[in-house]
Amino acid sequence: MKNLLFLLFWSVTTLAQQIPIEANGFVEVEAEDYIEQSKTEKRRWEKITLQSSNNHALSAGKNTYLECLPDTRVTHDDKLINGENFSNKAGEMAVLSYKVNFTTTGRFYVWVRAYSTGSEDNGLHVGIDNQWVESGQRMQWCEGKNVWTWASKQRTEKNHCGEPFKIYLDIDKTGEHLIQFSMREDGFEFDKFILTTDKNFNPNETLKRSQIYIRDPFIYADESTKTYFMYSSANKSEHLPDAVNGVVVYRSKDLENWSKPRYIFKTPQNWWPSEKHGVWAPEVHFYKGKYYVFATFTHPDKSLTAKNPSAKTAMRGTAILVSDSLTGPFKPLSEIPQTPGDWMALDGTLFIEKGKPYMVFCHEWIQTIDGTMEMVALTEDLSKPKAKPRTLFKATNATWVKKLENVKAWNTDGYITDGPWFYRTKSGKLLMLWSSFGDKGYAVGVAESATGKLSGKWIQKERLFEKDGGHAMIFKTFEGQLILTLHQPNSGDIRARFFEITEENNSLKLGKMLEFK
Repeated sequence: MKNLLFLLFWSVTTLAQQIPIEANGFVEVEAEDYIEQSKTEKRRWEKITLQSSNNHALSAGKNTYLECLPDTRVTHDDKLINGENFSNKAGEMAVLSYKVNFTTTGRFYVWVRAYSTGSEDNGLHVGIDNQWVESGQRMQWCEGKNVWTWASKQRTEKNHCGEPFKIYLDIDKTGEHLIQFSMREDGFEFDKFILTTDKNFNPNETLKRSQIYIRDPFIYADESTKTYFMYSSANKSEHLPDAVNGVVVYRSKDLENWSKPRYIFKTPQNWWPSEKHGVWAPEVHFYKGKYYVFATFTHPDKSLTAKNPSAKTAMRGTAILVSDSLTGPFKPLSEIPQTPGDWMALDGTLFIEKGKPYMVFCHEWIQTIDGTMEMVALTEDLSKPKAKPRTLFKATNATWVKKLENVKAWNTDGYITDGPWFYRTKSGKLLMLWSSFGDKGYAVGVAESATGKLSGKWIQKERLFEKDGGHAMIFKTFEGQLILTLHQPNSGDIRARFFEITEENNSLKLGKMLEFK
């Protein structure tokens, strides 16, 4: 009865989950998101979480995986019992079924992320629509012991450790299909699977853009190497299981296939911010032969005064880092932020006007209630400000901006200014993209300088993007196409979104979104 209740519970809860949708020849699915488990008389898949004992959930996707239990054949010396702790016949034991909605037909190569500790827990079968085709039998892992490892190899008489490109499923029509996995060896630990039409894709070396959780994505297109560099805060994930706070970079040749993250900066101890707080909105600029990171740092234990005395403030500012290379390492230019020390300031960006450097940044709404956009002149080496900041505009200057009411985390309400980014039109008009909240959520607004100069006056225009996405920037591909990137949604499963963008009549027009591949 206990087993029956377990299966009933899982079938009810998983049916309520959203069916994964394949798009452009790629889909990734968590192992625990199955819709049905069958043939469990002798073995079944159990969900392992952080609350379970003696497990590998900490480095698994969403800190959860499945294990085929009980595990009675741990070493080669343990007795092999066909049909109990081993099954070379696909679809015979412990079958998991997943619904996947396919929009593409063709040959999909199957990758599975598994944790193998020995030689007797490293086999699995895959099938489709209750058909257990030869190309889905005997998935095999030999490399990557005692660590989560992606593999897509088939065990053969020629190679017991598996041959690549032999594990695949052929999808002959679009719509919903059942993707199924069955036990080959008990004790198998199963984290997630990928189906891809890209024969050369290898998730051990490459990440799809759809796999990367990222806020405030920043792209630097390096013409000399024809490489795109995407900068991000260091977020703890399966790709950075032991993440510390800092800045990482991903590299790509095509904007869709990215290298795994590499640190360019780790927040040190005994600097002005806390190394225990995350870094926000890093961006990289080339200036006078060197590369500079502008990023937001915080010390949550150091409070500041605010217009609302009840507001929960924290020391926050933009600091500038320097390196000779796009991949670092970067080091701080100063022991203090380049924004005022008694301001909650964030999202600094570099602007050059007539050869002189300026930083444009936001004075945060938590401290001011009505957030502002500020400019400050920097010294030639960018190490410190030359004068006091000057206000360019307030959040409420834009009629589309809505007030955030009673934000519990900060014990105040207010109007947000975020993420300034500049674009100069062909005729010389100066536009600023920036973000706040409107009637449809986080959004990207446009402001225009009436004089074409940084000092303005700034005139607020209509929103460029209005539904649950923002902190935008613009770059040009190596083929000459302007691309706007932002993060969307603003909470939850956040990804970098790319849109074609064009200049028309001295304004920017958003084009089609580049779909995940």
